[in-house]
This record gives sequence, structure tokens and C-alpha cells, in this order.
Amino acid sequence: VKKKEVFRVEAASLFHELANNLNLKGLNGVELYNVYDIYHADENDIQLLKTSVLSEIVTDEVFDEIDLTNEQYVAYECLPGQYDQRSDSAQQCLMLLNNKQDVVIKSGRIVVLKGNVQDEELQAVKKYLINPVEMREKDLSVLIYEEDVEIEPVPVLSGFCEMDDSALSELMKQHGLAMTLADLKHIQNYFKNE
Repeated sequence: VKKKEVFRVEAASLFHELANNLNLKGLNGVELYNVYDIYHADENDIQLLKTSVLSEIVTDEVFDEIDLTNEQYVAYECLPGQYDQRSDSAQQCLMLLNNKQDVVIKSGRIVVLKGNVQDEELQAVKKYLINPVEMREKDLSVLIYEEDVEIEPVPVLSGFCEMDDSALSELMKQHGLAMTLADLKHIQNYFKNE
């Protein structure tokens, strides 16, 4: 799904952001697509998604596929197990329209870079757009649904509220926490007062 030309505000904003923040002199424009992988759907589901859920007739163009031959682009998606609001909303909307719960939708984005962008600049754009904590590069040649995500149990810390400054400092080092000692002491005080 891509916005029609007069509605491409987000793509224009992204173009200026990339051109200015990454100093991409050869970048002439950006095309922005929302892509969807749909599983367990029939033709009726697909038609409902195209016309009533994933796009708006007035503002959007819908494609079954796009030709990325000779294009420089970045494709990315949420990591398996990461909450994907766009997918969740689409699934809920479809369920309201057809009362089917088995259709699974995964979303992603494709940013097509127009102009003359060098390979190192393309890598910089990937690094800029893809936050590795929640996203990954999307392989457009593979269509698989990774529903078996292993979720590790959350470790329980015993005696946290009684730790002194040196124990808290050791905890920060041991777990690579991006907190200060003052942050940890604030958390201690919060739980001591409950």
C-alpha cells in the first residue's frame, strides 16, 4: 500500500529527514510502502483487506506486488514476538468485518530510495531506520510465519531492596544496565515504600 501522490506527506518528510540527517546529496526522493504478509486468508478476506482495512480508496494505491529490480530500498519488519500495532489493528478490523479469527497479518515497510545513493549510504539508511531492539531487515524473498517464538522467563532478583551502593554497582555491570546508581536507588525507594 502506497499513498497517492498528493497524500505522500510521510514520504516527503522521510526524504527530508534522510537527506538532511544523513547528508545524502544524491537522494532525490523516497517511496514509502506498507507491506503485509497475510496467512490463512481466502479471496474474500484479501478483498476485504484491500478495500476496507489496509487502505483508503481516496488516499491509497494497493499493489499485489511491486517491482524492485534495479531499485535501492530498505525493507524492515518487527522482530518475531515484538508487538506490531499495525498488524494487530488490521487483524481486529478484519475480524469485525468477517468474524474470522484465524487470519494472521504481519506488516512491514519498504522505503525505496530514488536517485544516486551509494552502497555505504544505503547501509547508513538501514542503520538509521531499523532499530535492532524491535525491528529487523525483511527478506522479501521469504514468506514464512514465525509463530513459535521462545519467550524466556523474566529473572527475579531477590534482595534488591536491601542492596547497598557497591552491590547495586555490581548489578549494573553484571547486567549491562543503562541506568545510573541514582536510578536504581530511586527504584529501591519506590518498592520499599509500597
